[in-house]
Amino acid sequence: MTDEKLIECSALATGVYIRLMCIMHKSKDYGSVLLKQKYRQTNKQSNNFALQLDRQMPYSINEIQSGIEELISEEVILLGTDRLTQPRMVKDNDISLKRSAAGKKGGESTQLAKAKPESNSEANSEDENKSINRIELREKIFKSEVFTFKNYPHSMLNEFFLFFSEPNKSKTKMLFETKTTWDLKRRLERWAANTPLKAPQSKRQPQEERTKITMTQKEIIEFKKKHGKYPNQQ
Repeated sequence: MTDEKLIECSALATGVYIRLMCIMHKSKDYGSVLLKQKYRQTNKQSNNFALQLDRQMPYSINEIQSGIEELISEEVILLGTDRLTQPRMVKDNDISLKRSAAGKKGGESTQLAKAKPESNSEANSEDENKSINRIELREKIFKSEVFTFKNYPHSMLNEFFLFFSEPNKSKTKMLFETKTTWDLKRRLERWAANTPLKAPQSKRQPQEERTKITMTQKEIIEFKKKHGKYPNQQ
């Protein structure tokens, strides 16, 4: 996520990129996404990939296509004949495979067997770093998904995100990932219903005449939609 080329991309393209990295991470060919035959419906490859990725991203097909085209334009990802590729991921995977092969071969010798404790320590450290990187990536994805619900106040969404993104002691899972059931939309609805707020008051109204009204986030939102203003607002 420190790619200087990515800095030039919009928030939408960055969001598409984060989701795309998760998909590439789980791909058989690490660091790339292969276009399936059934999605080769148009002459524009970016549109075809958008159709394929539609169910795996919280964006519309047009938004995914726009994000992909921007990422390609900024050379953050590469578009081949039938695949999207993230060069950095492919390069890092090749290095990892070579190190793994070299370590396996060297481990068979007596000389390197003596250095096994140090090797294990480095391996554990590497695994720990990978674990931290994965949870940081998932945290960014979770945050982007939470803040797509723009019908709720930003402050409420931020409180919700901070609460459910709290990591466990081993830094491998966030709080929401430990739940046996999870529906983001329903969780936000319950959070809003249980979060009382004081309705905004008119600045024109004298302090002594202001009526203190306590309502839930959901009730305030519904009042604003119906009347076009907040309660007690002139």
